[in-house]
Amino acid sequence: MPWNEKWTYDFDESRKKAEHWEYRPEMKRALGSIPSIMMWDDHDIFDSAGSYSPLLHQSPIMKGLFEMAQKIRLLFQHHTTPEKAREHRLFGYQGHSLLARCGPNLLILAADGRTEQQVNSIFGLSGTYDHLLDEWTYVNHITECNDVLQRFQNLAEKNKIQVTFFSSGVHCCGVSRFRTRRIEPFAPNQDPKLMYHIISSAIVHKPPLKPFIQAAHLFRTK
Repeated sequence: MPWNEKWTYDFDESRKKAEHWEYRPEMKRALGSIPSIMMWDDHDIFDSAGSYSPLLHQSPIMKGLFEMAQKIRLLFQHHTTPEKAREHRLFGYQGHSLLARCGPNLLILAADGRTEQQVNSIFGLSGTYDHLLDEWTYVNHITECNDVLQRFQNLAEKNKIQVTFFSSGVHCCGVSRFRTRRIEPFAPNQDPKLMYHIISSAIVHKPPLKPFIQAAHLFRTK
């Protein structure tokens, strides 16, 4: 859309999407009966929220969109409000992360990285590059990524626990692991650096071509 063209929104299209749930009773039953712990991503706000320049993120329109999305997210995902979120044990520098105990041997940390995330980029990027900015292997995120991994590995080794990362992607799913590099590998229950990373996906977008995924791994920032 040209920058000087008047922007309009088709509310009928949003209404159709909302009415779609009326034809999915199995989803209603699942969401109403299966316990869940939720954390939002950029699609709850606007595509790649947090990956644009501070100039854009501090604009009145984007701040308004973000604040409204935050209110709706806290209400429907965490049953609280921005004013009471800290009282209800959501924590963070600016965001609302949570720590949930699920039985005697399982803790789940859901980090609100979307609120805390800020990088330098430009508006109007192509869809492919736009998504690459959100990857942890992107140059603006790699230092933070390495710091988080090191902290969790120190925590796991000190407390004799295993850490597993869960994330999601609209394009593809996968599984990876970190482990101690040695000629004779440790047994899984004896390796203090063993961490699995599970990427789930609803595959709501067309998967990228295999060469593109291979290139993303080949040219990743280490």
